[in-house]
Amino acid sequence: MVLTINPRDLCLWLYPLPEWEQIEAKLATLPDFDKPTPRIKQMMRGYAQDCELDSQGRILISQELRSIAGIDRKVILSG
Repeated sequence: MVLTINPRDLCLWLYPLPEWEQIEAKLATLPDFDKPTPRIKQMMRGYAQDCELDSQGRILISQELRSIAGIDRKVILSG
């Protein structure tokens, strides 16, 4: 699984690896001359982190991503 940020509202997005690979392919096709596009690509790729579920179905979220998303305690995965 891959955890990254949504550059628009700074929430976290969690993707299964095959879906993340599709997202990366789509990001690669976006034009760099469109003003917000390079920043979106940089943020989504730059903050992307591989993660795995532990035996209790939890993932470890780095301090950096917790700070960006404003997470200080428990979270709910929705989707």
